[in-house]
Amino acid sequence: MSVFASFDDALRTAAPVAEQRYCVTIKPARNLTADDRAQWASLWARAGHSNIFAADWFMASALAQFAAHSMVRLAVVHSLRGAWLGVLPLSFEGMMGRCPLPALHNWHCANQFDASPLIESGAEHIFWHVLLAHLDRTSGAACGLCLEELPLDDPATRALIEVCLAGERQLKQTARWGRPMMAHFGSCEVAPESVSPARRKLDRRLDSLLRKLQRDIGSVRFVQHACDADPAEWIDRFLALERSGWKGQSRSALGCDPRTAMLFRDVITAGWQSGAVRLMSLEAGGKVIAMTSWFLRKGRGYGFKMAYDEARRSYAPGRLLMRAVADEVARGPGVLFDTCARADALADPLWPQTREVANYVLPIGGRVRRGIFAAVMRAHCAWHGRPA
Repeated sequence: MSVFASFDDALRTAAPVAEQRYCVTIKPARNLTADDRAQWASLWARAGHSNIFAADWFMASALAQFAAHSMVRLAVVHSLRGAWLGVLPLSFEGMMGRCPLPALHNWHCANQFDASPLIESGAEHIFWHVLLAHLDRTSGAACGLCLEELPLDDPATRALIEVCLAGERQLKQTARWGRPMMAHFGSCEVAPESVSPARRKLDRRLDSLLRKLQRDIGSVRFVQHACDADPAEWIDRFLALERSGWKGQSRSALGCDPRTAMLFRDVITAGWQSGAVRLMSLEAGGKVIAMTSWFLRKGRGYGFKMAYDEARRSYAPGRLLMRAVADEVARGPGVLFDTCARADALADPLWPQTREVANYVLPIGGRVRRGIFAAVMRAHCAWHGRPA
């Protein structure tokens, strides 16, 4: 018997045991109780290297601002005693992109750049076994489950692939892209000879711009916000700086929409209080010309928001600041830092590795619904000229 066959057998054997010990409750996201919030916070504390965007304090604001009047539900896998094992926000949609497929979708707002579920560390296979079995029995009109923004190195994604393979459930990858990232596993200095030619070239350019900035504007400082200081003033200044540029003119700045402004305030404040947020500014001549924020927790980092003074764009203040962030990350303990850049982002010497992210769709329900799913997917693939 091969290793893979024995592994599949082990997963199939574990499935009925998991369903005897755990169950699923579907909760309206807008009606969470104090106990629900406490369970979510406890789960976040046990979740290990988990998606920061699924943290209780981040998702609470995202749901309050963007799902208050929608039909978002939380699929909670929990023990028979009620302790949460994992949670995945879900919404129902009649379309998958332009494809007419009634399906459940993992819900996330535009400023959440990782949509993997929050699961207790080590329980990823149990979570998917129990959740998918429940959705098969209670799928309603849905024929599929669409899962977007799943990093391929995340334990939850790997477990999903393995559970579908063991259960002979089709799992279709509908999109895949890479995001610049940095992965290092120690705090030692990088040897000069190991620095890439592209990074050396970029450093020469940025060093020249830094000297020019200092000559033209005044003394230059990279300032990290103090851990014991209130971030409220930093948040106000960031929102104003971002809105002063092209994003403000195009109405895409966070401060142009009360919901995105409040989300930013909420998550920076809550993340700061929990020690998961880092804030840095670039000052020239005593004036702030660039600002950025990122998350860092248990060996995982996520880029979040950056803004700069467009009147100083010729000095590349955003790039200068991001180099300082990259150097700060590289000096710290081992970390995997995901820039959370958009899907069409170019390779970046500051972040030399790539983190692969994908969207998936899989069938749920009984034989009839799975047949409908298979037919729709065949038509979808034929339309796009892809193999089914």
